[in-house]
Amino acid sequence: EQKIKDFSSQLESIISKANLDLKFKSSSEFKQSTSKLTEAICNSLEEALENNQKAQLLVLKGRAFDLYEEYNKDAEDALTKAIKLDPMNKVVWNTLGNVLWKRKDYEGAKKAYESCIDNCGKNKEALRSMSMILRCFNDEKIKSYNTKESLKFAKDAVAEDFKDGESWYVLGNAYLTNYFVNAKKIDELQNALKAYNQAETQNFKNCADLFYNRANVLMYLEDYQESMMNFKRSDELDPSLNAKEMINIVVDRVKHVEYAINNKGKMKPKKL
Repeated sequence: EQKIKDFSSQLESIISKANLDLKFKSSSEFKQSTSKLTEAICNSLEEALENNQKAQLLVLKGRAFDLYEEYNKDAEDALTKAIKLDPMNKVVWNTLGNVLWKRKDYEGAKKAYESCIDNCGKNKEALRSMSMILRCFNDEKIKSYNTKESLKFAKDAVAEDFKDGESWYVLGNAYLTNYFVNAKKIDELQNALKAYNQAETQNFKNCADLFYNRANVLMYLEDYQESMMNFKRSDELDPSLNAKEMINIVVDRVKHVEYAINNKGKMKPKKL
């Protein structure tokens, strides 16, 4: 029991560091600590006699191997075994969904999240994952329907915990996607902006995508100053998103608007 608690504590510590520092997963410290943890868990699994202990260790093994950015078969195998021993564990279903997602098995991931809700009841992790996975299917015939369903799941996730910043962020993305796919109404952009603002208020502040997506919404709403500030913050958190290029686009738009105003849209006096 104590070993399991220690493993769990180590795993949460690695996850916490990874969430706070985007570069941590590419560091030697991450590779060493994760490798050491998975090896220790595997050794304990060989010694485990009771099904309850095996189930807990298999979950930890699956979650530990899932820390890597790429799909990991060891993670899938461990979680598949864990489900047979503990089918009422929402962590197992949700983590398996994430693993299958990395394998680009979107249908399999969707079924895992659905099974999580069916077996364990509504929970914010499965609900927001359902919202996201539904937006991964490229079939144009179901795109509109999936986008609407995605928005419903995102709203349900927020309803489970109004203080969860990640759920608000997912809701913002769902509104933004719905704007492009279905609504095309300014209200959807305003709703997306409100959700992103709420995500930041609820301490979801280290997500570069949040600021990048909010910057895009602000650009569409023609709030160029706030848009640039968000693109800059996104670039600070994750330069790989190329937010600097978007800043240049915003600057060009501002110059174009300024030029049009100064030249009265190039309209002749009579037309004015």
